[in-house]
This record gives sequence, C-alpha cells and structure tokens, in this order.
Amino acid sequence: MRLFDESGGYTYSVAWLDCFAGKKHLGRSILRLGEHSNHEELPTRLKKDPLSLAPIDGLNLPFYFPVFSVNYATVKALNFLYYHKQFSPRTESFDHFDRYFYPLDGIQHWNRIYGRRGFVQYQFVLPIKNSYDGLVKILEKIERSGQGSPLAVLKLFGKQNPNAVMSFPMEGYTLALDFKVNPEVFRMLDELDEIVLNHNGRLYLAKDARMSADVFQRSYSKVVPSSNFQSAQSARLKF
Repeated sequence: MRLFDESGGYTYSVAWLDCFAGKKHLGRSILRLGEHSNHEELPTRLKKDPLSLAPIDGLNLPFYFPVFSVNYATVKALNFLYYHKQFSPRTESFDHFDRYFYPLDGIQHWNRIYGRRGFVQYQFVLPIKNSYDGLVKILEKIERSGQGSPLAVLKLFGKQNPNAVMSFPMEGYTLALDFKVNPEVFRMLDELDEIVLNHNGRLYLAKDARMSADVFQRSYSKVVPSSNFQSAQSARLKF
C-alpha cells in the first residue's frame, strides 16, 4: 500500500497478493506499474507493428485438473515460487498491452485448473481510511482458513462519482479473489462479508454469485427496488 501511494504518477497499477503467506509475510505481493511507451522508446522487435494483438502462444490446458490437485499444499507452493521468481526488488521491461491487461489469456482454458466444479469469484472494496485494517483482517482470515486464492489482485480506486447509482467503486482498495468451489469456502465468504461490512465496504455485483439480501441491503442502501426488470440475482438480493 505504501508503494501504491508512492506510485500515483503511473497510469496503471495492479498488485498480485500471496494469500497463503502469513505472520511476517502477510500481504506480500508483486506490484506491476504500467505506463504508455512512445514509438522511439520501443525495442526493435516491437516497432514494426506495436498495436497488433499479441499472438496466442501460451500454454493450453486440454483437460480439467482432478479435484485433489488444487489443494492447500500445491497452491501454496506455486505462490511461493511465483513470488520468488523475481530476484531483484525492482525490474523494468517492455510488455505488450495484451499481456499487461490480460495476463491470464497467456494460459488457454486456465479455468480448468480449478476442476469441473469451477471457482467462485469474490471482490470487495473498502474506503481508503479503513482499507489497511480491513485488508489485514481479511488476509488473516483467508490464511487461517486454508482456502487461499491462487489469484488475488489488489487495486487502488480513485474518488467515486457521487451521482452514480449502485456504483461499486469508491476511493479505497479493492481486492479480487478466486476460490475453488467447496462447501467450506462459502462459510468463509460469509465471514468475509461481515468484515467488509464492518469496515463500510461493499461487494462487486458483477462478480457476485452468493451474496445474501441482507449483505446487499446493508452495503447498497440507496437502491430503490424495481418491479419492471428482474434477474435471478435481483430476486436473490430482493431488489
């Protein structure tokens, strides 16, 4: 979070967090800062056609992983290796815009890593004054649960539009997480909901698959119920 504050001049910023790291390593992460390059700065290999789409040449997963293969031990080991793959505290390189904005597209059918049951996404935002305390509590809860997310993305939002109805962003930190589907993870997410609400935060409706009507109504208080349009989600959330 200190590095985010110091990097406000960059156009793009995003961090990967290791949800399996605890105690003194809690919240360890890799921050990726991005800035547009002009043509003269580009290496020769990119000057010819710098705006072309990146070729799809990454790994292709031809089958769903067995359920037992994605577990606490394997994902914790992978996170450890990913964090330590960068030897220097700071590196600089030219990156294709596709690979910067959509890194998962480098692995075709990456969702198969989670097995046939799939995964549930969970994203929340906390106001800036409550972000540090709330994120610490949430990361501690996730680490103790053993339900760590292989993919955890932290971003810093700017000021929100006061006139936007049902707007998710607010000035503060948002953390997006993916969890392998199992009965235990849903119980943990209910506990995370309470931490988010206690820190005046809210969940992202576009990624929600299990929020309760009570959580929704406590965090999106300005919403007026509509009888003209309804979806499976709005029926569950009673608006």
